[in-house]
Order: sequence, then C-alpha cells, then structure tokens
Amino acid sequence: MNIVYSKDHCPGCERLLAEYESNGYLEGQDFRVVKLGKDIGVDEFLAKYPDAKGVPYVVTELRI
Repeated sequence: MNIVYSKDHCPGCERLLAEYESNGYLEGQDFRVVKLGKDIGVDEFLAKYPDAKGVPYVVTELRI
C-alpha cells in the first residue's frame, strides 16, 4: 500500500497528488492519502516517522 501523508493548504502536497493523477499513478494502485491534523495527529505522525522533515511524505508499506 502506498500512503501519502499530507495536510490541507499544502502546495507541495497538492502538486504531488496532481502529478500522481496526471501520470496515471493512482489507477489500480492500493493508495491512500492521510491528512495530518484530520486522519492522524502531528505528534503521532512524528512518533511513527521521526526522520520525516515535512509533508508530503510518501510511504510504501509491504504486505506479506
């Protein structure tokens, strides 16, 4: 599963998602957008990904 962590009013997040859409990347993909402050708290996000410097932050989780 591909996860994009983003937040509202983030030009970089909007640009990344638009690029993914225009290149057909989202079609047929197991893909999810998680909004900071809505779907996950900022503290929880930083605890989970301490090396993250900001958003957008893309994670690919492997399913076994």
